[in-house]
Amino acid sequence: MRPGDYTPTDTLVTDYCDTDSNWGPLIFLRPARSEYLESGRCALMAVLPGVLFGLLCSILYALSARAFEHPPMPIYVLPILFSAACFGVCRVILAPSWNRRARLLMGRRGL
Repeated sequence: MRPGDYTPTDTLVTDYCDTDSNWGPLIFLRPARSEYLESGRCALMAVLPGVLFGLLCSILYALSARAFEHPPMPIYVLPILFSAACFGVCRVILAPSWNRRARLLMGRRGL
């Protein structure tokens, strides 16, 4: 298999991502099937849920730290970590599969 070939795993990832309900309120961030998923869009897709869930976890951590009399960490740490983790997952798992399919679809148009 050549490095740029579209694999069954790519099909699994892109089929999951093609379902509108899996995107929820972030559906506006999903690119067209023949459009590349670039780093800027991956960053935006990572920051929105990363900040939201990171703040929620920061609040829960601060409450538990207070209950157990531990010093809380700064409130910005978990949103940054969650956003970085979401970005990494997007760039490593989602973007390569999406981009291989986009390249394949764009190649078909050129024929």
